[in-house]
Amino acid sequence: MSLSYFKTMIDNAAYRRLWSAVVHQAVRDLDEGGDIVAKGVTGTSLNGVTTASRALDWIYSGRRDVGSMFWVCDMLDLDYNKLLTLCMTREGRRKILRPNFRFTGVRESSASEEE
Repeated sequence: MSLSYFKTMIDNAAYRRLWSAVVHQAVRDLDEGGDIVAKGVTGTSLNGVTTASRALDWIYSGRRDVGSMFWVCDMLDLDYNKLLTLCMTREGRRKILRPNFRFTGVRESSASEEE
């Protein structure tokens, strides 16, 4: 399936909520792993691999295929680099995890907004 197919589907609010929830869960899994820089990745283990480690791998994989963090950001018109920057610190992750957080702060700027 092509990205244009998914962008057509994304007009449906349910798809936006689904993929936003995927990003939110990955950030939550990463945050529950603690300070990954100072302590190493910890958290619930599945076959010896922690959920925080899996979230870290998914968020920072750099992949661009369907289902990757980059793909989700592109589909939701989010700025991939801004989101990665927020994920780097516990404070940034906590901003994303707030109940009233909306991804509008990480939306890509359009040409008219930049002018």
